[in-house]
Order: sequence, then structure tokens, then C-alpha cells
Amino acid sequence: MTFKAIIFSLLSLVLLLMCTCSETIGPNNKIVFPEEGEVSFQNHVLPFLKVKCAFSGCHDDVYRAGGRDMTTHFQVTAATENTGLVVATNPDGSVLVQVIEGTNPHLDYYRINITENQKQGVRRWILDGALNN
Repeated sequence: MTFKAIIFSLLSLVLLLMCTCSETIGPNNKIVFPEEGEVSFQNHVLPFLKVKCAFSGCHDDVYRAGGRDMTTHFQVTAATENTGLVVATNPDGSVLVQVIEGTNPHLDYYRINITENQKQGVRRWILDGALNN
């Protein structure tokens, strides 16, 4: 493969990724939840968790900080794994909401980058039943 072909392939891949993420990833790579309509776990909540919580060294499936794996819907909502992390239909009783809103102690350095849109999106997803949609 020639150098030009490699560069073209890489640029094409970057363009493709940018187009496929445009509904969820907004300016400055911030996860954007819909203002109206259904919040989707797969399209909104999971990308948010991957950027804010479930990355290497924190709540991924290897490191599991605090014993919490936040990489799948099952792990986020499982009563045996993450009791209280997400309490379907009860955002105020969900540890996830408490942490992102700052009412439950946690490391503060990441919280400054969580937008009001993201807080409300997670809250709405839990209020609507925390579905795997």
C-alpha cells in the first residue's frame, strides 16, 4: 500500500467515525442527550458512561473501581453487582445520579465536565425505567 493510500484510508475512517457519532457526540466531544423524546441507553447513556466513568483505571470491566463495572446495561443495573447504582424509576435514589449531581461523595475532578444536559438525560433515562434501549 502506498503512503497516499494509507493517508486516504485514515482520513476516510476519521470522516466515517465523525459522521456516525454526530447525534450523540456534540462540540468538544461532549455527549449530548436529546432535549425531548426518549433517552436511549445504547445511544446516549452508554457513550456518556464510557467517557465519564467506564474507562481504563476506573469503572471498566478490568479495574472495577469500588467494585463497580459500568460497561454494559446489565452491569449498571444488576442488583448483585451495583446495588443502588441505578434504581429504575427513582433517579434520586440512584447512586449514579447522586454522584454526577454532586450529592454523593466521589472524586470531583471529572464532575466539572458534566453538563446540565447530561445530568438531566441520565435522570430522565432512569425515571423512564432505565431500559436497555
